Amino acid sequence: MVSPLASLSVRWRFLLLLLCTSAAFMAATAYRALERRSADITAALAQQGVLSSAMADRQRVGFDNTRRLLALLTQAVDLSTLINDPQCDHRLAALVSQDPQLANVFMALPNGDTRCHLVRGSRVINIADRSFMPRALTQDGPVVGAPQVGGFTGKHVLPVAQRIVDAHGHVQGVIVVAMDLSWVTHEAAVGRGTGAQISGLVDARGLVITRHPGREARDGQAAGPEVLEPAGFQQARQQGPGAAVSLVFADGVRRLLTLYRFADTLAGPLYFYVAESPSAITAVADRQMMTDIGLMALWVAAAFALAWWGGEHWLMQPLRRIVAAARELGAGNHLARTGLPPRSDEMGALASAFDHMAAALASNNAVMRLNRALQLLSKSNQALVHAQQEGALLDEVCRIVVQVGGYRLAWVGFAEHDASRSVSLIAQFGANDGYLKAAQISWGDNALGQGPTGTAIRLGQPQINRDFATEKKMAPWRVAALAHGFRSSAAFALMVEGRALGALTIYSAAPDAFNEQEVALLGELADDLAFGIHSRRVRQAHDQTLRHLEHVLESTVQAVATTVEYRDPYTAGHQRRVASLAVAMARHMGLSEHEVQGIHLAGIVHDIGKIQVPEAILSKPDRLTEDEYQLLRRHPQAGHDILKHIEFPWPIAEMVLQHHERLDGSGYPRGLVQDQILLGARILAVADVVEAMCLDRPYRAGLGLEAALAEIRHGRGRLYDPQAADTCVELLSGGGFSFETI
Repeated sequence: MVSPLASLSVRWRFLLLLLCTSAAFMAATAYRALERRSADITAALAQQGVLSSAMADRQRVGFDNTRRLLALLTQAVDLSTLINDPQCDHRLAALVSQDPQLANVFMALPNGDTRCHLVRGSRVINIADRSFMPRALTQDGPVVGAPQVGGFTGKHVLPVAQRIVDAHGHVQGVIVVAMDLSWVTHEAAVGRGTGAQISGLVDARGLVITRHPGREARDGQAAGPEVLEPAGFQQARQQGPGAAVSLVFADGVRRLLTLYRFADTLAGPLYFYVAESPSAITAVADRQMMTDIGLMALWVAAAFALAWWGGEHWLMQPLRRIVAAARELGAGNHLARTGLPPRSDEMGALASAFDHMAAALASNNAVMRLNRALQLLSKSNQALVHAQQEGALLDEVCRIVVQVGGYRLAWVGFAEHDASRSVSLIAQFGANDGYLKAAQISWGDNALGQGPTGTAIRLGQPQINRDFATEKKMAPWRVAALAHGFRSSAAFALMVEGRALGALTIYSAAPDAFNEQEVALLGELADDLAFGIHSRRVRQAHDQTLRHLEHVLESTVQAVATTVEYRDPYTAGHQRRVASLAVAMARHMGLSEHEVQGIHLAGIVHDIGKIQVPEAILSKPDRLTEDEYQLLRRHPQAGHDILKHIEFPWPIAEMVLQHHERLDGSGYPRGLVQDQILLGARILAVADVVEAMCLDRPYRAGLGLEAALAEIRHGRGRLYDPQAADTCVELLSGGGFSFETI
């Protein structure tokens, strides 16, 4: 698989390297910006922690002051008396200092009616429904109620209540210190970090008690209660103090929230919170990052522009000159040069090295072309020796010319004797792509017959086209040839018995590619090819004549066999059936087709000697006498005597003579044993016995296939050849052969 980088040009690879380098600097810039953002967030969270810690300390001081105030009030005066005193408000004011965290101090009867106020409202208030009231009446020590808006002050307060007991231990009521929570927003405003930071108090349900800065009114209406996002708020509670959790506030802004436990009340914990949006925290770092990235982008753009221009001027233009020269050199033009002036840089050294290399190749070109032609001639001669068919020979020679000789196209055309004297395409190899079909080449003395191919056929001499671009006679084919990458060509007549059979035409991608020595060797190749075509045609005609003679011979033998069967109607078809079974056995035993054909002919005439046996003996319905049997036993010798003077390609007469011989010498007429008997005769002997036993004879009915195969098995290795016997049994018992199909 080709790497995508390998397909890029040199300039793009250089620019890619520049981009990778720039990307590294930009990544470092972005990394530094991210570090600054992270540091800013860490610093903001630390600042929130400092603020929250200060608020927590301030709250603890407030609680301590409140407890001391309650202790002072319960110990220094008789509250049971003071609660009913008409001057209670003034006397209470004299006892209580003006603490900024103190919003109000008042007393309440057990039924909830308030008395003796530090700050009195315009109406009487009953606080029996306050959550802290029942607990304060029954519990020793201060009770912290839920945050609420004070009925007298209208401020957010945190009530701390403690019961009032007389000298007899009876509960007279409670004293309530309302801690002012507005100081929280004041203190938070003083300690804020950025203008986008908000802070305040929130209860355990996520309801915001106080907030600085306050929420803006919408559509002329005051903002309602704010509840923090439940999931994020509960996550912040679970993670503990100082942990930053991201959540969306009621104004739709996502902020980082940190919680610190502020106070424990009857309604659950009260938390001080600080929240700020990440974008506000990192605004300075983000602006710096954008500035750095912008400057880096400008630097990269300038570097790319300079690299593009410099690459075009110092790299790409010289490189294109070198590539163009290399392509011409690769196409076979050894005169190709870069034309670049000498330079001391890398491109100059590369161009100089290329020009020196091209010059060296040009000086060695003649030797290279000659060696190539010699190799081409050697390979083609090997093809002439080994190729059996004419078409295969022509295809192989065309392939060798292109692949070994290094040419672009080679083809063989035969001269047709039609009205236009056309040249038909017989074989080709190489970069054709429809060129030859559209070429319309003729060997007549006309406009389409003036090319190398037509002229070579017409004159019987080699013809050279040095350049398609300049040769006038190549005008009919110039455009198509140049489009296919052909620059020069050569054609060589295929002369057979003084007549041009056709031509071998070769195309090259280089102009003037055929020198004198190369033309001489290619001409020798064409002569050898013409001889190969002629010799194969002569051999093909000889083989055809031989096949015809064999057919005539086989027909003659068949006619003689048929004559014998006319004299012996009871065994009509016997020889044909024996021949068919013997052929099937021979093929199954792996004999060649030549041997199989000989066995077939021998089988057809194996009983030809019966022509000398009297017809009365052949058709006698009773068993033969000894004299008659001895007369019948002479038919193998008689057949041999009839056939021995015919010059068959096979030992037909000997197979006929031996087809009644047996391996143990009990056969006739010579009593031969084992390998003295021809293999063909041994096959015929088994086939003859099986056929004779299966079918009817004048003196008996047929014994059937099983009896015949039993006889063959019984005589295997003693009377009959073991391989022939096994093959016969296998064919007949396995269904591979049947007399009924003959």
